[in-house]
Amino acid sequence: MKPKINILIYPMFSVDNINLDSNFVLINKIVARLKDRFNFFYILDQNRKPHPRSMIPNVKYLFIPMPKGKAKQVIYFNPLLFHEIFRKYPIQIIWNNVTEQGMNLKYTSDNIVEYVRHKIFNYHHYVIHDSLETASQYLPRIHIRNLQVISSCYVDFNYFHTQHCYDMLMHEAKKILSTELMAQLEKNSHVHLGGYCDTRFNEKKYDEFTFIYNHRLDGYKNYMDTFAMFERLHIEGRNFRVVITGNNEKVSRVMKYPFVIVKELNDHNDYLRELSRCHANVTNSRHETYCISIAESMFHDHVIIAPNGVTFPELLGDSYPFLFDNEEQQHSMMLRCLDENIRTYKHDTKRLKLENHCEYLANQFESLYMDYGDLIDKMKDQPKQNRILNSFNSKKSIGFHDAMVIATKEFGTQAMPMQKISVLLNQLGFSYDIRQEKFIR
Repeated sequence: MKPKINILIYPMFSVDNINLDSNFVLINKIVARLKDRFNFFYILDQNRKPHPRSMIPNVKYLFIPMPKGKAKQVIYFNPLLFHEIFRKYPIQIIWNNVTEQGMNLKYTSDNIVEYVRHKIFNYHHYVIHDSLETASQYLPRIHIRNLQVISSCYVDFNYFHTQHCYDMLMHEAKKILSTELMAQLEKNSHVHLGGYCDTRFNEKKYDEFTFIYNHRLDGYKNYMDTFAMFERLHIEGRNFRVVITGNNEKVSRVMKYPFVIVKELNDHNDYLRELSRCHANVTNSRHETYCISIAESMFHDHVIIAPNGVTFPELLGDSYPFLFDNEEQQHSMMLRCLDENIRTYKHDTKRLKLENHCEYLANQFESLYMDYGDLIDKMKDQPKQNRILNSFNSKKSIGFHDAMVIATKEFGTQAMPMQKISVLLNQLGFSYDIRQEKFIR
């Protein structure tokens, strides 16, 4: 049986309530499906504790202090803390959700030989792009915009979950990279449509036509344009409700409308149940890398009215009938849904299923695994080889730190770096037990 690959997860923290954090929710879904194939070491913020039922068995959680805001997390890095993690746990691949930190994670270890460094899998679920403009909290942040590009040049695998996401990063990269670095970035970048949906609820639909607004109340979403359109339809005499899921300091701007209902849902499944009761979803967003809110609506057969741009044609299909190019088209489409009582649309959601995405990720993780060949045979110094083999063969279990002491005592840290030691133990019949935090056989 193949040994499990040890993967460190470095997530992005977006909101104070981690149980509602989209990155946390998504990672949890993936880890729950793949935990029998891989050993996962999961970094979490010690000040944002998840609900106990969100904790997945046989996953090692590492609680460390992290900055509160996204803008700080992308520039904050504590190499001493990661150095301690790497000395204690036999990490082989880092699944990095903060793409600006990819280069730091790659070069924190002491190795001078490139191919024995940790393999970095950059998970691009956001891009700082000039389409955000100044209406968003993310710009002007030129240092972050450039960091995401430069850091992505030096990782092993850049994953993009839509073509549009990839195109945006490349658009920014061309502004600052040399021809050689641009080629390096393109070589390490891969596009595969993400699939994040695995749960469909079938709650009784509301009797009154109900739109769901499950998007961020942020400038780049053009949410005030969306609610201006709702107001226009209300003034024209149409009857409907708009359910807003979640709450923040900007919700007061739209609570004034008589058709708005705000629901604070503290559990993702409660949110999906509410989603399933609604009929339609409208957005005017000008910047997306995927839009999981729309994918979740597709999974629940919502009529979706969205711009004919960014990621929406990729998700919904180029021939989808409710993609608009201007305000009047949007008005006409929403009017049609209300007047003709169009309350459902059957989408092709096979591509968006979580199981497909998990299988893709698992294949990419396995492709990054380095076995380094037969490490025993490569030990040319016979006395040192014998001492190492005698030490390891006399044990039924051994901690990673103890194994490092034995191996580096004979060969030094450069000839026997951390990643090689775990592979050596695998070749000697040991496998890492994440519950005992030991290699056993």
